[in-house]
Amino acid sequence: ILEMEVAEKLIDIIPCAEKVRFAKNGTDDTSAAIRIARAYTDNEHIAVCGYHGWRDWYIGSTTRDLGEPKSVKKLTHTFEYNNIEQLEDIIKNNAGEIAAIKMEVSRNEVPKKGYLEKVRDLADENNIILIFDECTSGFRETYGGLHSKYDVFPDMIIYGKALGNGYAI
Repeated sequence: ILEMEVAEKLIDIIPCAEKVRFAKNGTDDTSAAIRIARAYTDNEHIAVCGYHGWRDWYIGSTTRDLGEPKSVKKLTHTFEYNNIEQLEDIIKNNAGEIAAIKMEVSRNEVPKKGYLEKVRDLADENNIILIFDECTSGFRETYGGLHSKYDVFPDMIIYGKALGNGYAI
């Protein structure tokens, strides 16, 4: 019953939340979100910015990719934060194949004016699921999540230890 109460409270706090699903850790949450996006869009490619755990779908796009299948590595495309042109190129070069844009709202730098809005627009224009990773940012700076501060709402949000002030809940 506690899980249901917390889920209802999160839906009240987070303006774009309609449903809540709990998982063991941020990596599991992230992997579930990627699978949902792939299932929903019937596409396999992911555009990613930031750090997103150690699962194959992500780690194959990093320098820690030893042992990852080449076929998996080809599905994740990285772009730099605040570099909208890189994201536009990824979408253009993989037209109709991108399932999700997965990114942190902000980590080491703040978004340039209009950046997050443009990411949201690109996702909408190309039928791509926008996933914000707030595992470290959610509730730390702004009640409900950093996306609320910038008034840009994703299709899915992932929270983690930020809900418990750095401790697993």
